[in-house]
Amino acid sequence: ETSCAGTVNFCGQDYNDASQLGFMNYLTEGQIVQSQSEFNLSDGVGELQIRGICVAKGYVGKQWGDIIGFTDENGWYSTGDLVRLNEDGSISYIRKISSVQKLQNGEFVDLERVEEALERDLLIQTAFLYAQANQIAPIAIINVNSALL
Repeated sequence: ETSCAGTVNFCGQDYNDASQLGFMNYLTEGQIVQSQSEFNLSDGVGELQIRGICVAKGYVGKQWGDIIGFTDENGWYSTGDLVRLNEDGSISYIRKISSVQKLQNGEFVDLERVEEALERDLLIQTAFLYAQANQIAPIAIINVNSALL
């Protein structure tokens, strides 16, 4: 996370959707740009970019004063999040744009594709995969459909 509060939800608003990120805060600008996904901007779907005084400009390097920047020349930080702009101006999270993880043995695993394959099983209600580059395999956390047990 590179911002302390890029988006906010105001108290008293009735959001029942966990994907609801809310509205850009007053110190942060946001824009949705074309992503490398199957969605078009005409769908109101794209990658979220943010900039503002609460967005870090980069990482501190090994040398004093070195900053390894991760914003573009205009200060925009690409979050890697695929989002939807809602009619009320709020933003909803869809998924990470790149869900591919390289494992310790060099194998690339598309976490989202494996999750989708697991969820095709009627016994599995939801699946979440987690992987780290220093591990040989991902782990899966699944929610079993207890009605079928």
